[in-house]
Amino acid sequence: MLFETKDMEEYWDASKEKDGAYVYKLSLIWKEGEEEIEKTGHLTVLK
Repeated sequence: MLFETKDMEEYWDASKEKDGAYVYKLSLIWKEGEEEIEKTGHLTVLK
């Protein structure tokens, strides 16, 4: 794992990573707990 956070102000800075393909899993639970969203995918970093 490269990055994990529970802080919405924090983000992954891909500029510090090597070129390549990266996969992600995003899990979001609204504060009220009524709706949960989960997304997965990939991105390619090229410099």
